[in-house]
Amino acid sequence: MFDRVQPDGLLDRIDDLIYRWRGIANWPEAEATVFSCSWVPNQESGGGWYDVVFTYRVGGELQRGSFRTGGTETTSPYFRGDVFTLRYNPKRPKRFYYAAEPSLRPVLVVGVILVAAIPFLVKLLSK
Repeated sequence: MFDRVQPDGLLDRIDDLIYRWRGIANWPEAEATVFSCSWVPNQESGGGWYDVVFTYRVGGELQRGSFRTGGTETTSPYFRGDVFTLRYNPKRPKRFYYAAEPSLRPVLVVGVILVAAIPFLVKLLSK
């Protein structure tokens, strides 16, 4: 069964709001199988991340997805053949949601809101 973690911070609450708004809780579940998990070093910070590539079946058709996740180079979070449960959009099966990996969507939403609010804040403060 697909477990959803309760939100506790602002970004978690925004992510939860988007989760509900998009109706992800009603999306069907599928088992995904990891195809590869490759370490990608970040030359600027010295750290890095893992690129995880996986496949899942929807109506007999094979779908492919990927996501990035943090970690250390010495401890891979996923291995080829690992299986996990995700939700996919029944109208667009290539779109998926995997709860164990944090989404950047809340950060983007907050960023867009802040950028959009700058002209209004400047106007308010200049009065």
